Formats: sequence, structure tokens, C-alpha cells
Amino acid sequence: MSKTIELTVQPRTVIGKDSKKLRRQGVLPGVIYGYSIEPQAIQIDGRTFQRVYHQAGNVHLTLAMA
Repeated sequence: MSKTIELTVQPRTVIGKDSKKLRRQGVLPGVIYGYSIEPQAIQIDGRTFQRVYHQAGNVHLTLAMA
């Protein structure tokens, strides 16, 4: 049985080399991409991601679009 962990992310407007500034502020930049969807730039609080990653371990992500 698989366990579902939800992770809330925000859209990211800072693109390219300026993403380094986000990392210095503790924000993790990322991109969601996959078959038949447009790539979406996202960001998430670094501490929140670390907590969820340690809880979930090394698993694949499934995108649930609202």
C-alpha cells in the first residue's frame, strides 16, 4: 500500500541565474514537467522540502493538478 504525502508549492517568477538568490533565501527552485503537460517553474520552502523528503525517502513524484 502506498502512502500519499502532499507538498504545497508556489509558482516561480524568478528564472535562470537569478534562482541563486532564491537558494540563498532558503527557497528551493524547481520545474514540474512530464508527458503532455507544459513545464511549470515552481518554488518551495527548503526546510519544508527537507522534512517531507526525509519522511518520504527517495520516491517518485506524482503531479495532481487542481
